[in-house]
Amino acid sequence: MSMETQRLSASHVTVGHPLPGDVYDENGHMLLSSGFVIESESQLETLLARGMYVDIATFKAHFASGSATPSSEPKKFDPFLLRDSLKKRLNRALRTLGEDSETTAQIREIASGVHELAAADPEGAIASGLLDDEENYAIRHSLLTAILCDLTCTALDWPADKRLSVVCAALSMNAAVLDLQNKLVAQADALNPQQQNLMRSHPEAAANKLREAGVDDPLWLAAVQEHHRLGGDTGSPRALTQPGEAGQLVRLADVFGALVSQRGDRKPLAPPQALRNLLIQEGHGPWVALAGTLVKVLGLFPPGTYVKLANGEIAVVHRHGSAANAPLVASITNSNGNPYMKPLRRDTQNKEFAVAGLTLRGKLATGYDLGLLWVRTMRPA
Repeated sequence: MSMETQRLSASHVTVGHPLPGDVYDENGHMLLSSGFVIESESQLETLLARGMYVDIATFKAHFASGSATPSSEPKKFDPFLLRDSLKKRLNRALRTLGEDSETTAQIREIASGVHELAAADPEGAIASGLLDDEENYAIRHSLLTAILCDLTCTALDWPADKRLSVVCAALSMNAAVLDLQNKLVAQADALNPQQQNLMRSHPEAAANKLREAGVDDPLWLAAVQEHHRLGGDTGSPRALTQPGEAGQLVRLADVFGALVSQRGDRKPLAPPQALRNLLIQEGHGPWVALAGTLVKVLGLFPPGTYVKLANGEIAVVHRHGSAANAPLVASITNSNGNPYMKPLRRDTQNKEFAVAGLTLRGKLATGYDLGLLWVRTMRPA
């Protein structure tokens, strides 16, 4: 069968909606007929990994930018659901890096998905990363780093191609040490010499792995190689030159993500504390302005931060408020620590609900899927 086709990405297909045309695999064999309804995210993930193609006429009519026929049915945007989808795809892509000729293209598609998530709801994107405490630390950490890089690149008005390279670097920066990272996050003892060597050399190892898989984007590769380097760090690979701003942005987002994560040898910091530590660490160095932009993107109280209110309730920051120090929050427990059946929205500009301190999730019982706080209806124009 010979015809011109276009590959579909996650942004083209909606679970629960009928397909507008026949879908083929990369060899031109029909996978799904027009009108077929994909019933679950896992089913969609499997199909996307295999490769979903439509003929070019169908693509232009239904999937190309601006060509889709608006639906009268309101759609819901769920940043947490999209995050989970991106995580599954990223895990699969990094685990098969180099085994499949499409893998590097898949990482770029995932990077585009990160931008879709961050652009549609920046606060929901941040919260989805900060509130993710599921297993597979290596993947969720890389995704959080990528989200923060995407938002910061946008705030800095970097060109789209540069932003894509940086986000790809954040997604793949630890490609050589995925299993080791998952082990270390639960390890209470200090790293042994072998682990130290692997962690010290992993940026170069990841870059080499990407090259072998076909990545030829110099900015992507450089950012991966330099994401643990500081200016003047003569003990690290490629230390003869000053590291570039792309790699330093990945480094800053990486450090912040590590500080807010539970590890076997230390407790996590609350996001505002991690931001303060990051600014102190950068001091008056060459990347303090870059760190400052990342802090502005996250805000004084990043969405997903747990706080204690003046009335004794424990709440999670939902969105930024009209004042930087007065976020909009959702209380999840009363003053006695008993969970509300449904979070109660609070404006911390009200003295009764003012932020009195920071707290960590720990063993907090919520009795509610917090991700639902960020689900919103997107009505057609």
